[in-house]
Amino acid sequence: MNDRHRAIVAVAASLFAAGLAAAPAFADSPSPAPASTVSSATSAPKPAPSGSPQSAASLLAQAQLDAASGRNQQARDEAAQAVALDPTNIDAQRLLGDVEYRLEHYAAAEAAYKAVLARTPGDRDVHNRLGGVYSAEGRIDDAITQFKLSLPSQEGMINLVEVYKEEGRLKELEAQDELDMDRSPSDDPISRFELATVLDAEKRYSEAISLYDQAIDIRPSFWEAHNGLGIVFGEVGRYDDAITQYKMAINVQPNCFQCYMNWGVELINSGNPKAAIDRIQKSLTIDSQFGMAYMNLGVAYDATGDSQKAIELYEQAISFDPHVPQVYYNLGSDYFEHGFMNLAYAAYIKGIAINPHDAILHLALGYYYQNRHLYDQAIEQYKLAMTYDPTDPRAKEYLTQAESLSGH
Repeated sequence: MNDRHRAIVAVAASLFAAGLAAAPAFADSPSPAPASTVSSATSAPKPAPSGSPQSAASLLAQAQLDAASGRNQQARDEAAQAVALDPTNIDAQRLLGDVEYRLEHYAAAEAAYKAVLARTPGDRDVHNRLGGVYSAEGRIDDAITQFKLSLPSQEGMINLVEVYKEEGRLKELEAQDELDMDRSPSDDPISRFELATVLDAEKRYSEAISLYDQAIDIRPSFWEAHNGLGIVFGEVGRYDDAITQYKMAINVQPNCFQCYMNWGVELINSGNPKAAIDRIQKSLTIDSQFGMAYMNLGVAYDATGDSQKAIELYEQAISFDPHVPQVYYNLGSDYFEHGFMNLAYAAYIKGIAINPHDAILHLALGYYYQNRHLYDQAIEQYKLAMTYDPTDPRAKEYLTQAESLSGH
């Protein structure tokens, strides 16, 4: 498109700025996501090594290494063998669920996660991951149930907000959270934190900031609220204030990989991508499978002019978390700017398939069509972008251009 902007995402909220788009992180751990390459869900695992009672453990160790390197099919086969040898191994079952999800084997992922929950029914992280499976399948009510079971985890709350947002039901969730807050004790920070997350998604930033402040006043060590407040500050352009909040969160939770990435996001937004690279790489030393960090690292390299490195990082991000729509926008934009139009088109289409209500992807696809003189298709995409995000003035501007060029 005309503007050289990339989507930067903070984990807790999405920053669809007119400039670089970076995204801060809000979760205990990123949800598993399906990979762009689909393999057969029914393929049989390789024969398991015989003999040693440690063979299941060694298979799991190898599967973890392969999963960490984005070799999802190999990891799936090894984890399946480990489970076959030791069905009680919860770590193997959880990893199997993760890689099956990345490979878009949703029924198999569901079975693996349910096997974990049968043994540890209170595992909020696995409830969150199972919610991700149901969301990918379009089983919205089931997804909502699982995300609610994952609360008060930050990742579960963000995923819950995203589901309601996708369904156009944020007001419903807001009403529920307001009622919960009214019914909760006056010194309860969790209900304020949860409502603040919804208000942030509704772009009611001053109200979200007020509630985050209240949660922090009640519990100063509430690092998740510091992280969430930082994200809102970043969204309204208060980058230094945002970084201060991330530092406060890190003081409480030194392994907050989301906070380090979000810090990098604000450095990108502040025009300092080289410093951002250091912060985001720090995030990846804590969690090497944090897909969103690879995406934002790609944004930082794009900002330094190294688009080849950026494309590699976007592809890496997809291997770990292919459900982040911004990464397809970023990848498509790089391809578009370098004249690889078919690859740009494929990236936009894949992103829309994952998140059909993502306004910026429809905007980008519309611009692609306009560039190819396919004005009717461009007009259709711009109208969809306006429907899904009426606050973005670019959709109306581009729609007027396309209508003029087409003679409408």
